Amino acid sequence: MEFTDTWKNSIMYSDLSKKDKHDFETMNLTYNSHDFALAPEKFKTDNGLKEFWEITSLSSVENGTKYVSSYQA
Repeated sequence: MEFTDTWKNSIMYSDLSKKDKHDFETMNLTYNSHDFALAPEKFKTDNGLKEFWEITSLSSVENGTKYVSSYQA
């Protein structure tokens, strides 16, 4: 996981310790099982997404393509 600049102010991650944040960023701690994902760019071009949601973290698949792994309203 790669946290965005807004992670400290997020409801989900604001209480993470430095160690926990480091673990999330460097270890495989999450399980992702889905067929669809949103590209971060979609949040820049879609007004509905851009105005309501804030990206809090990104992840990437093996080929390096990034997708939104968490977001909040």
